[in-house]
Amino acid sequence: KVPCPECSTAYGFDCFRTNRDSARALIHVLDMGELMGEKHLYCTARHRPVTEKQLPMPFFKWRQEHLHALTRPAANLQLDEGRMHSHSSCPPRAAEVRYLYASPIGHGQLDVAKEMEALQKTEGIYAEVHVATANELQKVLVTHARHTVLHLTAHCSMRPVPSVWLEDECSGPVCLSDERLAQIGPWDEVLLLIFLGCGSELLVRRLFDRFGPFPAVCCTNPVFDSAARNFVKAFYHALGAGYSIEDCFKWAQQSVRCAGNGIQQEAEKFVLIGWDASLSGGASAFHNLSRVAGTLSASWCWPHTKRVEQYISRNDLMLGVAQRFLTRSVATIWGPQGIGKTAFCREFCYHFSAPGGRLFSKAALFIDAQGLAHIGDRFAANGATDTDPEELRDRLARLVLAELAGHVTALAACGVTAGGAVSAAAESAFPPRAEARWLALLEVARLMDEAEGLWLLVLDGLREPGGAAVAERTLVKALQDLLDASAKLRILLTSRGHWKRLSETKIVGVEMEPLPPRQAALLLARNVHRRLYLHDFEAVRQEPHREEVESELLGHEETFERLEASALLRSLGGVPGLLIEAADEVDERLPSLLQHSSLAGRK
Repeated sequence: KVPCPECSTAYGFDCFRTNRDSARALIHVLDMGELMGEKHLYCTARHRPVTEKQLPMPFFKWRQEHLHALTRPAANLQLDEGRMHSHSSCPPRAAEVRYLYASPIGHGQLDVAKEMEALQKTEGIYAEVHVATANELQKVLVTHARHTVLHLTAHCSMRPVPSVWLEDECSGPVCLSDERLAQIGPWDEVLLLIFLGCGSELLVRRLFDRFGPFPAVCCTNPVFDSAARNFVKAFYHALGAGYSIEDCFKWAQQSVRCAGNGIQQEAEKFVLIGWDASLSGGASAFHNLSRVAGTLSASWCWPHTKRVEQYISRNDLMLGVAQRFLTRSVATIWGPQGIGKTAFCREFCYHFSAPGGRLFSKAALFIDAQGLAHIGDRFAANGATDTDPEELRDRLARLVLAELAGHVTALAACGVTAGGAVSAAAESAFPPRAEARWLALLEVARLMDEAEGLWLLVLDGLREPGGAAVAERTLVKALQDLLDASAKLRILLTSRGHWKRLSETKIVGVEMEPLPPRQAALLLARNVHRRLYLHDFEAVRQEPHREEVESELLGHEETFERLEASALLRSLGGVPGLLIEAADEVDERLPSLLQHSSLAGRK
């Protein structure tokens, strides 16, 4: 094996004059099959092609003499306006990519954040992100397909007919069959389609039947997300450097073959169809690809918050709340402590703040209302005789502006010019007047309406209505003033009680229900600290030996079935907070679930 020249250069090694210990420290090596075979050389660690000139002279001469088929007329060339220029004489220009994604609620969530990150960091690629709704897909096909790469990431299904799952305006699932997909736009004008849905090849070939072939990269069968991400990263690195479609595909496929984590076999599931270099003129046929000045993609910053670990989705509730915001301005999620209100709101913000046209792509702000709690305590204790209500408005303004300051990049991408005002107001610790910060927030709220799209403010953890009366009236008035300043603002409250009205606006109440048994069992199983055995559910006469315990290990499906029917699960009532607390007790010190303290009445 020969150390990879790209890896060696990156780590300061002389790749052909290094000792054995240094060679072991390298990330990637080339085997003799790669060097002597008819394969393009690719560095999977740095996602770059390895040029033959980087090889030692004996390998370089042998490949030049025996492997003429691997010569690359476009290897060191960049295409621009139909002409070929060398990299040394042409300023860098970025290839345009329209990245459309659909990961609707109720389907397995695709990790589009990592694909977006890879696109944004790839030199030579300018990517614009769009949510793959039917309207947006049609718009891109009609206006951009002739001169940009169309990338579609979405779920596919083959039964009862080949279909792709897109999103609606509330991120609900929209199924387009192959026939409806064909009617959505001029597919025959597509310059290059990257469609990495599971089994997407069949859908693309159905499009070929109606429109004729066009270059497309797709998948023959279900493929791992990690393999798709690896392929995408390698493909766009080569495309951004100006290589032909065929070379980009071969190197990306080779990158998957050389990857770890058991995804090497996934490489053969990626196929390039509708591309005939001999008939289309090879690399020069790709001269229509639009390239723009610069190398950075359109700015976006997502996710703003970390996802909730081991979250159990409440799909119907999430869709219902989103649909309410199409016609209502304020909603409240209410229920007892531990029912999952905070986790739901965090997931709601994460999902709907994704860039490209989701419901709250502009901004979804999560505010912990505990930051206002001590002010309410003073109001209640002092009878509002020595505390100015403006203090509460100022604290609310501080929290909202600080959260908005982290969304300045997303706001700019949506066309909002409030970034400077947000930063200045958030950083001003001592305003000239007591109400200056609050007035600054109202002005920012007005500026938020400049661009299309809604924005969301979540106030999590409010007290039940009817507590500190003065603080409650002050908060209600403040929220109403914000709604009056911004017609595109939506407010989501959480509380143990049902808030019913701001001063002028009805609050739509949504009660959060306990988890159904199957989901409760799943949450409990995900959070326990050891495997579950048969004796966890059935009484035994004596403590089994370790060998006997191992032989009674339960499978996943049987574990869920027994948990669903267990007295422990019934005692917890489907409340996520109680389920997680109970799971933390299940470790090696607990002999059986039958001896859990929840059943013994100690909790």
